[in-house]
Amino acid sequence: MPDSITPVGTQNKYDPMQGINMLSGVLGIQHQQVGLQQQQQELRSQTAQADQATQRNQELQRAQSLAVDAVKSGKYMAPDGSLDRQRLANDISQIGPYAQENAGSLLSQANEVVANQRAHQALTVDRKKEMGDTFKSLAAKPDLTNSDFIDAIETLRQQHPNDPEFSRMLTSMSTHMPGTADSKTLQNLAGRWASASTGESQIGQTSNAAGQIVNRNTMTGDISMPGVGGGFGVGRSPGVNPTSSTVAGNTSLSTGASEGDINRANEVGAKAQSASATVQLTQQVDALSKAINSGELAKAVSRGANYLGFSSVAQARTQLQKDLGQLRGAVAGRAGSDARASEILEGYPTDTTPEQTIHAAMDYIRGTARQDLARSELLQRNGRAGFQMADTALVSKTNPLMHEFMALKPEDRAAFYRRNFKTPQEAQAFKDSVSKSSGARAAGGG
Repeated sequence: MPDSITPVGTQNKYDPMQGINMLSGVLGIQHQQVGLQQQQQELRSQTAQADQATQRNQELQRAQSLAVDAVKSGKYMAPDGSLDRQRLANDISQIGPYAQENAGSLLSQANEVVANQRAHQALTVDRKKEMGDTFKSLAAKPDLTNSDFIDAIETLRQQHPNDPEFSRMLTSMSTHMPGTADSKTLQNLAGRWASASTGESQIGQTSNAAGQIVNRNTMTGDISMPGVGGGFGVGRSPGVNPTSSTVAGNTSLSTGASEGDINRANEVGAKAQSASATVQLTQQVDALSKAINSGELAKAVSRGANYLGFSSVAQARTQLQKDLGQLRGAVAGRAGSDARASEILEGYPTDTTPEQTIHAAMDYIRGTARQDLARSELLQRNGRAGFQMADTALVSKTNPLMHEFMALKPEDRAAFYRRNFKTPQEAQAFKDSVSKSSGARAAGGG
């Protein structure tokens, strides 16, 4: 008789749910892996789209600069004084595919400017004065409307019915009027056209009640406040009150902004468009470099798993090298005027560069993008009037590493010091400069 008896039904009992649970667990893991792969593919797709947007913005900016230069320098002028459209089109197309797609629009704009310049040069002094007086009277009209503009242009046209080139120039000018704008914007536009017609400056000087010398727009009557630079109207930034000779060189006013303000604003706006994508791309480079150098990627691959969307170290290195190549331009563009950029460019990292060296380069490139975003925020906050002076002040007080440092969490700053400075003295000097810059911005309300 056995010492013990096993109850019936407990020996080698089969659990029908065991296989189902195991299968469910396996499927769950596979589902998670598929989900991660999809997220990684989406991230790569978003990065690719951001890269394309960056390339497009850079190409269009270069093409636009080329078209502007074509008008200002006369480099693309034909012997008869017209625009050499084919030559300009060829050079625009060589910039890249996005520039080539927009070549027609840029050529049309440049051609209109050249045609209007030729038509204006052919006008008699009396005709130029007639145009100037017409637009000057519009600039002085407080409740100016688009209809007033159109009526004035048509009156000029009717007074000279036998001058088709003059008529065409007036038509071209009217097409560049804003569809909807307030009276102040239209007054400033009329002032610009009056000044362009006669070559006379819009800016004069007068004294205010306190006996201070201030600038006065002779057409709109607007006064710039003492100690305020950047033109007329709202949104001006603190600065030295410009003299008439200074402002006379920048008489293209648009809502109080000089030509210098407008050009700087356009430059900053173009850079800001790609800045956010640059920040994301540098963060991806940091993540890839860490995964490769730490061995985490190799370990994952050895287990047959993907890591950050890559199934091999070689694949990750290829992507890292590609990303670094796309970011190189951000350093090259500043290498001529920034010692730090020149240093990075000389030893620009590759996929085999140590992680900390790559991270230090990304600190600078990411900081450059953050500085461009800060400049864009300044533009949105203050407006275009006086922006050139305000932006110059911002850039002179800060550098890319400062912007990156201020964006870091406090616990990440010690590593930042070690990466970017060779001695404690250099790190302390940098820290002091950041404190000084922050104090100046706080005192100025910026």
